[in-house]
Amino acid sequence: MKKIFFPLMFAAVTFIAPPAMADDDDDDDYYYQNRGGFSGGFSGNGGFSGGGNQVSTVREALRMRDDQYVTLTGYIVRQIDDDDYIFQDSTGSIRVEIDDDDWRGIRANPQTKLTITGEIDRDDGRNTVDVDYVRLAGN
Repeated sequence: MKKIFFPLMFAAVTFIAPPAMADDDDDDDYYYQNRGGFSGGFSGNGGFSGGGNQVSTVREALRMRDDQYVTLTGYIVRQIDDDDYIFQDSTGSIRVEIDDDDWRGIRANPQTKLTITGEIDRDDGRNTVDVDYVRLAGN
């Protein structure tokens, strides 16, 4: 029994487990492989395009429910820490979180008009935007 059981278990672990653990985040893989990786970010004075994105203003985003998608156009006016920024449009300002790979090579400063797409994250009664995609406004 042991002579049959262990080779079968080895085959199952070797051939079945790796595909089950494969990374299914094809969007990031495409950009890394076809565009040489990401670079970019914000320098100044201290996307993804999920279905159903709602184009909005900061004022509206501050009142939205958790996990709603939003697209905002405006400016990053200040960096708070590594991935956190203050984003502003004519209606107000909101804290946004932008991971390095979400910049997709864009370099920005406080005068660069951007369109960000992301998801509302409501913690401690305050809304922030977890950004999935950054692009230059009008592009």
